[in-house]
Amino acid sequence: MKTPSATIGVPLTIVIPVRNREVIVERCLASLESQDIRPLKIVLVDNDSEDSTLSKLERWAERVKDDNIEAMVISEPRCGASIARNTGLGLVETPWVMFFDSDDAMPSNHISQVLQAARERPDAEIIGWDTLLHLPGDKKRRSRFPSRHLHRNALLSGNMSTQSYAVLASLARNCGGWDEELSCWDDVDFALRLLNRTPKIVKLDGQHVDVYRHENSITGLDYTSRATECLKALDRISIYASEGLMKDVELKRTILAANLRAEGTARGDGIFLDIIKNAQGRRHRLALRAAYAYTSRGFRGIARIIHPLM
Repeated sequence: MKTPSATIGVPLTIVIPVRNREVIVERCLASLESQDIRPLKIVLVDNDSEDSTLSKLERWAERVKDDNIEAMVISEPRCGASIARNTGLGLVETPWVMFFDSDDAMPSNHISQVLQAARERPDAEIIGWDTLLHLPGDKKRRSRFPSRHLHRNALLSGNMSTQSYAVLASLARNCGGWDEELSCWDDVDFALRLLNRTPKIVKLDGQHVDVYRHENSITGLDYTSRATECLKALDRISIYASEGLMKDVELKRTILAANLRAEGTARGDGIFLDIIKNAQGRRHRLALRAAYAYTSRGFRGIARIIHPLM
């Protein structure tokens, strides 16, 4: 039995960009339909799909109308997840917005938990939760929504990913929305600009959504194919980063270069040489060298290890 929302009207809209997901999107749609609360308001933005995704979304939206799910399906011909998210954001009329990805899923009590937190904490501006990352080979890794060192964790650990929080729609708009020129680490950029406004954040303990990483994911499985776009995102973040965060940006850039090296891409060495050339302070340079050596050998987690030494 679906529980009606205790809030007058629909307080939250879920915005989901979808491109060429005719098979994968079924998992996401099923998790939306399984939610234990009604009504639900969803904006599905078809991002110029070349397969049957659009018709599948339209059929699903029509079918679930009788289940008190209002799913608006629109087309955005300009390719890019950030473009599609901004298009969806422009149609949001509710106080809260939650951005989600079309290949991921949420537990059946997720939206009811979010709305309960919003009712209990009327001062909240962001409501966050953990994500469980599903990797090829049945590997899983939990990413915990940050409770401290928010800027650092959002940048270095990426644990304010697209699927990991709901935000006041007014705050999402006031920070400038999604940067439509970025196609990689755009969620990091968006999260940092939100955090720059020092929002009141509430975390849902014990709650997580499932994020599935595969070769057709927006972020992909390698760094080599998206290195240029990752560097572009870091350049954009550098424009507004505080002096303290700039060292973390250099560390993030170093880790990227090391991952390129680990993948056998010679470009990583050139990127790292430029970083070292411009890095300030002997201690900081030594930390960056250690991070590069560690990560280029295929090891993970250097940010947590090295940061106390920076």
